[in-house]
Amino acid sequence: MKRKTYDVQVRGVPAALRDGLKRRAAGKGVSMSRYVIRVLTDDIERPTLEEWIEETGKLPRVEGISGAELIREIRREAEEGLED
Repeated sequence: MKRKTYDVQVRGVPAALRDGLKRRAAGKGVSMSRYVIRVLTDDIERPTLEEWIEETGKLPRVEGISGAELIREIRREAEEGLED
């Protein structure tokens, strides 16, 4: 079954922005329409800051270790994995 699509018109796009979109689309070998759809899709799939804060607030808290220490530990483990 074919997905329903709609045309969207955006007025007032600055020339420099349009030119940049056109260059990026050409660099990826797609039409400007397809490129803009990808950009919009990526944006919609990413949570807003408010959504991210709400979701991370639901995670269990880790006591006794700071975020910086946790990152160092993860990096150290990753480096050790590369040495194997």
